[in-house]
Amino acid sequence: MDNIQLFGKIALGHAHVSDYNKWATAHLVEGAEGMNLCELASLEESLNISSFEVQDLYKRSLLELNIIEPNSRLSLDKYAIFLCKELLKEPENYKAIIPVLYDIYLASDYDSKYIAWSDLDDAIKDIEAGSYPYSYGTATKENIIEIIQNEAQIQVHG
Repeated sequence: MDNIQLFGKIALGHAHVSDYNKWATAHLVEGAEGMNLCELASLEESLNISSFEVQDLYKRSLLELNIIEPNSRLSLDKYAIFLCKELLKEPENYKAIIPVLYDIYLASDYDSKYIAWSDLDDAIKDIEAGSYPYSYGTATKENIIEIIQNEAQIQVHG
C-alpha cells in the first residue's frame, strides 16, 4: 500500500490495522528502516491493540521516514484520483470503488467535483433494484461501466 492510499483511508476514517501493516511492509520491502516501522509491519488485525497505539506507531514511522502527512483535503483529492485510475484499469471493480468515491464526496463537505460519484452511487443502486436511475437518467445496466469510465477520465484529467 502506498502513501496516497493510506493517507486517503485515514482521511476517510477507513484505515484498519491491516492497512497500516501493508503500508509499513511496503516501505520495508523498498528498503526503508526503522524500529517503529518494523513494529507497525508486525501488527496483526487479530491482536488486541488500541487505535491510539497504532496511530502512535504510525506517526513515529512517518518521522523515521521523513514523510510529512498531507492535510485531509489533499489526501482525499489524491485518493480520489488514485481510485479513478483504478476504475480506468479495472472497471469491473466499480461496485467496491464507487461507494468509496461517494464517501470522499461526503468527507469533502460535498465538493461539487465529486458529485458525479454520489449520483452514480445512487444510479447503481437503482439499476440493481430494477428502478429508474433518477440521479443519472442516462444510466442503464448496459452502459454503466462506460459512464463510470467517462467520469473517471474527467476526474483524472481535470
